[in-house]
Formats: sequence, C-alpha cells, structure tokens
Amino acid sequence: MSPTLVEPKHLPVLLETGPFRVVQAKSIDDLSPFAEAWNDLALQMPQRLPMLSHAWVTSFLEHQLQPNESWFALLALQEEVLVGVLPLVMSPHRVSGIHCPRLRTPGNEHTRSVDLVVALGSEAFVTRLLLSAVLRAQPEYFSLELSAIPEMSPTVLTLGVAAEQAFVRTLPSGRGSVLKTTGSFEGFHDRLSQNFKKNHQKSRKKLARLSGVQLRFLTGSQATPEELERFLKVEGSGWKGRAGTAIEQSPKLVSFYTAVVQRLSRLGWLEWTFLEAEGRTISGQLAVRMGGALTILKIGYDESYRSCSPGNLLFEETARRAFASPDIVEINCLTDMAWHDKWGMEKMEYLDIQIYPRRPLSLFFGYLPKQARLGVSRLPGIRPLYRAGRMFLKEVLRNEQGGEAIRRVH
Repeated sequence: MSPTLVEPKHLPVLLETGPFRVVQAKSIDDLSPFAEAWNDLALQMPQRLPMLSHAWVTSFLEHQLQPNESWFALLALQEEVLVGVLPLVMSPHRVSGIHCPRLRTPGNEHTRSVDLVVALGSEAFVTRLLLSAVLRAQPEYFSLELSAIPEMSPTVLTLGVAAEQAFVRTLPSGRGSVLKTTGSFEGFHDRLSQNFKKNHQKSRKKLARLSGVQLRFLTGSQATPEELERFLKVEGSGWKGRAGTAIEQSPKLVSFYTAVVQRLSRLGWLEWTFLEAEGRTISGQLAVRMGGALTILKIGYDESYRSCSPGNLLFEETARRAFASPDIVEINCLTDMAWHDKWGMEKMEYLDIQIYPRRPLSLFFGYLPKQARLGVSRLPGIRPLYRAGRMFLKEVLRNEQGGEAIRRVH
C-alpha cells in the first residue's frame, strides 16, 4: 500500500528532526486532514483493531470524555506522509499543590486497546519521537497510561525505547479470545467437544421449529448506521436491560455508538448480523471487518428464545462464513468469556503500560509506590531510600520557594 499524503492545516510543531516533525492537534477539525492516512496506518497494524482508527478515536473524543478531561493528539510526519499518531486524554492531578496532569490513551469498557499507531518498519524511531513530543506538549505530566494493549503491539515490542526516557511498568490486563480461521470450517467443527456439539444440535432443531427463521448478513453498502436502533433493542431486551447496562439506556453511549457506526459505515468496515424468527429479531451482532480480521464488538439476544441458543447459532454462522472467506484470517472477540472456550478460541494477553517521566515527583509519588506493591520494597536499601526521598520532597514542597525549585526540576 502506497503512503497516503496529507495536507495538514497549520498546526504547532512540537519537535523536528531532519524530514520528521511532530505536530499537535486539539480539535476534531484539526484531525480531519489526517483521517484517511490515519485509517490507512491503522489497517497496517498487526492488532487489526478498529479502536486504532481515526473513525473510532474521534468518536470517543466527541462523546466519551469525562467532564474534567481534555485531549490532544500528536501526529508524526515524514515530510507529507503520516507515520505515527498518539491520541491522549488529560485529567487534572496535583501533588502537594503542584499541577502535574495524568495522561492516558482513550479508553473505557466500550473502547479497549487504543494505542500508538506507527508506520511499520519505523516503529522504534517513531515511538521515540512521539514520546519525546509528549514532554514538549505537557512538560509537567505525571504519568502516561496505555490500557489493555495486545501483546503483539509494536508498542509492547519497543518498550525499551520508552525506558530510555522514563520509568516503565507493565502489568497483566486480562485476556481476549481469538478464533483463527485458517483451514476448513469442517475441520474446526470436528475439533469441538462432542457434548457441546450435541447440545448445539438440539438448539438448532428447536430453532428450526420456529416460523420465518432467517439469517441476515449486512456488509458493505447494506451495513447502514440505521440498523443500530434495531441492534440496540435486542441488546437491551435481556439481562443488560434489567441491570441498567444496555447501551440504549445511556444517551451518552447511544451518541458514541451512533458516531462510530456512521464513520465505520462510510469506510465500508461495518458489518451487522441478525437472526430473525416469528417476525422478530431474536439475536444481533455488531462487528467490524478491518483488514484480515472480523472484530465482534457486541452480541445481543432475546432471552425469551434462550432455549434456541441464538447467540451461539449466530456465532456458528459467523465462523462458517469467515472460514469460507479467503480474506478473513481471524475472528477477534476482544474479551475472554466462558462461552468462547466452547468454541476452542485461542487466548490473547493484554498489558497495561504505565510510563513515568524521569522526575522526582513521578518517581517518588508514582513509580516507586506502585513498584513497592509488587514487592520491590523488600530489596535491600530500597525502602529507606524511598522513604527518605518522599520526606525530602514533602519538606521542599511545603514552602513556595521549594515549589518553584521542584517546578524547575520539571
């Protein structure tokens, strides 16, 4: 794929070295000229996740920030080619009266694994460039956190670059489930447990006794944003509706998903799957086709048809279709649920990455306390050093002159 050229508006340059420069964007309009190039970069990333795209990140920034949060994005350019993106959310934080904001990549329970997006072949250099630009954009930042980053991410593989500029911690952050769709569907199906297949066959027979059974795959121009309302109704018809966690019960979430599906539909990445019976939609699935991956974002079903296992039937047909498509290499379910194991899915590890700049405040009030909880404080000399350092900083920060001295350290 040839690089997509960009013609950015006049944005402040934070860092420049040779043909490379990093500019800062602070509005959705600032990001618009980079949309196509950003999405193209996301398509090339090994994670194959829609959350890496301009389409997803801008929807999050528009609709999912907390009241006290703001954001900015760093964009690395090699002349007229976009080679890296790092979107960051900023929340206020103070240590002994000193302003030192916390930074994080966009994320919550509806948005996982937002990461640096970098041109393949230049991962280490571009990562170093973007992390250096963070200090230029927010020289007093306390910490930077990237949440639920897949283990194959270029960011994970280039953590040594981050460690050159900061103290870095990595922590397990759960697992996801992935079904590799190489080989044949029949071979995959044969490997499933006999008990599961027997129960699943019973569910299929119950479904066959219903009238008007129909499965609808909507892709390309047929996958319109208007289907969101249909999906939200079936997603909110069961336990999520009773628990108050259904998307349709939150205007903020409805606005977010509306924006996401509109942008994904324009890109041709959006896919809907609906299982119908007796004149009703009894199961629905929201998915994204991005490169060689089909990422399942949400599944919902009508619990009055639970004896037919509509969710499992929907997934079976999704897998059958994926195995038949030479362009799809995996189905990514993002999370790790008990029903995934029945389908023999592989597990993918996620990591939380915490980056603390090499400054006294971040070291003694951020990095070292977190490390101490992991038992590092038991090492000879670490505990007294940590205590002495904190006491010294607190004493210095008690008076205004000391505060100014610490600010100069920043």
